[in-house]
Amino acid sequence: MSSSTLPPWADIVAHIKFFGPDGTPATINGEPTDGFGEFKDADVKKQIVDALADLYENSPSARGVLDEISAAQELWFFATTGGSGAFTSKGIVGFNIDQTTRTQFMGSNGKIQSDVLQDAVIHEVIHAIYGWDDLIDPTTLQSYDVPGAPPIDFNNPNFDHIGATQRLATS
Repeated sequence: MSSSTLPPWADIVAHIKFFGPDGTPATINGEPTDGFGEFKDADVKKQIVDALADLYENSPSARGVLDEISAAQELWFFATTGGSGAFTSKGIVGFNIDQTTRTQFMGSNGKIQSDVLQDAVIHEVIHAIYGWDDLIDPTTLQSYDVPGAPPIDFNNPNFDHIGATQRLATS
């Protein structure tokens, strides 16, 4: 798409739904919603939408992912009490906003980093829209988890211990 044909943020956000405030359908994008948690706090919905808006305005990579929402399907979020995750390629994200305040990881600079809401949200959205696994070779976009895949070279700078999903999430 050329930049003149990209949908504006208002079109994107109109396709972002939250289980509970925006309804409780029995299925979403073909998946049954039994066990989906409802978002009951309007502030959590606002924080997630604001994080996505910030990414849309400031990250060309995130904008490319989010532009897929209005073109292909709605993006649904449901609340989880455990970890966050996504139904790959289904446009469905289970999200626990509290997880972002508790998660830390080793950064590429060798220092402990704290998770950031924008990173956590777009990471799961990438799974939900593109269907990418976490362990995917950024050079070939092939999963390391498929039978017959070559052994993972953890010292390969292209793998970088985070794979393509995280690279796109933080680019």
